[in-house]
Amino acid sequence: MGLMQSEHTRFNALVSEVFEDLYRFAVRLERDPVAAEDLLQQAMITAFSRMDQLRDEGAFRVWQSRILLRTHQNRRRKRTEQAMSPETLEHVQDNVVELPANPYRDLERARLADRLADAIDELPDGQRAAILLVDVEGFAMGEAAEVLEVPWGTVASRIARGRRALRVSLENVAREQGVIQ
Repeated sequence: MGLMQSEHTRFNALVSEVFEDLYRFAVRLERDPVAAEDLLQQAMITAFSRMDQLRDEGAFRVWQSRILLRTHQNRRRKRTEQAMSPETLEHVQDNVVELPANPYRDLERARLADRLADAIDELPDGQRAAILLVDVEGFAMGEAAEVLEVPWGTVASRIARGRRALRVSLENVAREQGVIQ
């Protein structure tokens, strides 16, 4: 087996162990499964080309998540620099999805999910990334610190500030839903 083939086999073995976690993280970052697939593919290509930089295979999930996050941040910066063309907007409007079988319940769930996602999106980038990694994806604080390349205490601080901001931001939603009085 050639060197390239063995690297490919090694990479595939590592990816297969964490793929679902990475995909879920990509979906949370992008909020769109198709865009998440593109993001994940781009991050995987980057990771494969940098396999020589991976020092500890046990830390592959953290290393790959860091690449995924950086790739997302770069793509997000580029997207904000480019406005949506009228042709793209027209295409989106022409391809509206049909309503599901129970539209009220599904619509209400979608609205709640959108409100939560919007609230998370409004957080500063550092808080948003920390909340997504720890609270949504289940990373340990230390792992999140490695992905974000900041000290553990910085992650803890960002999570505390992010949770506080989410609590304030979502208070009205909680009242509407009868969660709080």
